[in-house]
Amino acid sequence: DATQGGLLVHRPVSLLDIFPTFAAAAGADDPPPSAEGADLLALAAGDVQREVVYSQYSEGNTGLYMIASRDHKYIYSAADHKEWLFDLRIDPDETKNFAGNPRYQGQLAELRRRIIERFESDGYEQAVQAGAWREYEPPVFPDPAGDDGLL
Repeated sequence: DATQGGLLVHRPVSLLDIFPTFAAAAGADDPPPSAEGADLLALAAGDVQREVVYSQYSEGNTGLYMIASRDHKYIYSAADHKEWLFDLRIDPDETKNFAGNPRYQGQLAELRRRIIERFESDGYEQAVQAGAWREYEPPVFPDPAGDDGLL
């Protein structure tokens, strides 16, 4: 029973799952069609299958984009065109970037492909273009030690 304490579920979850979970707990038949995410109790019970979750912070040339599976997490930074790949099985604290490791190139390419395809299928052109990450000029940030005209 998914409502009993102590259940450990090895499926990725997202903050987007909170609304559908509360809606289901309140007795709603179905969350609104615009709601993303899944009922966490349905995920725990195995009624909903999910291999990955997606996340985004900011957009355009400062965007960070993430896809996580049970075993790996891939992050792309548009600001500096940097990729990170974490192996959550051996590094759950995400301290070692395996993106440059030749043994991880298959996982890196697969997760990159999946997140780019997801954004393309959603019509999200801020991040992707023609099957690849959109190229931006790096953002310019004010020099914290310089004179920025502020009092």
